[in-house]
Amino acid sequence: MHDADSGVVVARRGLETVGHGTFHRLHPVDGSIYIDIGEGQDGSVILRGTGGADSEPEFVTYPWQDRCLIDLDWTLGQADWDEIRS
Repeated sequence: MHDADSGVVVARRGLETVGHGTFHRLHPVDGSIYIDIGEGQDGSVILRGTGGADSEPEFVTYPWQDRCLIDLDWTLGQADWDEIRS
């Protein structure tokens, strides 16, 4: 993760993937970033990155290796997003 203004690396995380293509989507309500890492015939790895406690980044890997993230539905309310994340 890079600082948007300076480009300085502020966090790193090993992704345990050999993927070669990514798509990034920003959630407009909470600012979390969804990353879809394509792995060809092996599916994709989907992560969500957020600013955690003390501004330390936190990453969640979703267990959907046989799916890919096409888009996000921004019409969902915050309670719906909380349900999806749990």
